[in-house]
Amino acid sequence: MRKLKNAILFSSLALTLIISTSGNLVSAQEGERRPIPIANGDRVYCAGFISDTKINYDMRIIGSEREAERSIYTNGMRTFINKGRADGIQVGDTYQVIRPRGPFYHPFKNVKTFTRRGELLGYFTEEIGFVKVIGVQDKTATVEVTEACSEVRFGDALVKYEKPQLPELKAYAPIDPVAPANDKTKGQIVGAKGTREFLTISDVVLLDVGQKAGVKVGDYFTIFRENGSELIQKFRDDEVSFKKTEGGSDRYRGSSLSIEHPSIQKEKLRKEYPNKTLPRTIVGELVVTRVEGNTAVAIITRNQGSEVFIGDNIELQ
Repeated sequence: MRKLKNAILFSSLALTLIISTSGNLVSAQEGERRPIPIANGDRVYCAGFISDTKINYDMRIIGSEREAERSIYTNGMRTFINKGRADGIQVGDTYQVIRPRGPFYHPFKNVKTFTRRGELLGYFTEEIGFVKVIGVQDKTATVEVTEACSEVRFGDALVKYEKPQLPELKAYAPIDPVAPANDKTKGQIVGAKGTREFLTISDVVLLDVGQKAGVKVGDYFTIFRENGSELIQKFRDDEVSFKKTEGGSDRYRGSSLSIEHPSIQKEKLRKEYPNKTLPRTIVGELVVTRVEGNTAVAIITRNQGSEVFIGDNIELQ
């Protein structure tokens, strides 16, 4: 009888454990289906952007404590701005620090030989960090740097910050390495955060297409590269001699019958089959996180086979 009671008790405990475990599994599976943010941190609020027109900012950093000793500021340092109580500034207000950098010209399209500048895409503004108002005077205010993606500098501008609505990471699907071109919007990667040129997953990039081309936040683009445009040192066929002798060795680069000897020069093949006739290379994928009139900001979500380069082409999926 005691054995039967123990068996019943053990079975009840096992059943309770199974139900509890199943509940946890369901919760975990439901958690996996929750929206996954495309990015966070400074990749969101310190990406920089290209506006269509030059924007004039009237709120600036005009001084700081111990000004004779420093002109750059990091987290926890206090500075002074040129707006105060009369302008509606209040203690506790938060502002984004930005730095207008001037005109941004397309680095690849319609580049003029004399100026080495392409068409004007807009005006680039660097996003630096955030400050919080800790004291207010009539015409000035004291702020503290709460987060700096790079050094805050004397003269930097301030604006109210509007948190962007970021797209969700879409469900995974393999990238087709031989996907043919479509008739949708195409563009080019023209810049990247931190002026980097070799890029990978999670890097922020600037695109030369925006609202005027119908681009929207959340749009996914395939990154591709035309054949022959890789940034690599080309192999020089003229360094390989075409010998006519019957014998040879690896030391002397082989004869015309050697396995080391090329069957045909690359220049001859390219003349008959230009690079533009060959299939393109699919190198990755990106998603748009901010859109201006002529440009957009995006984040690389995947790469395939190699780094992504500034200058790579993009195509709306």
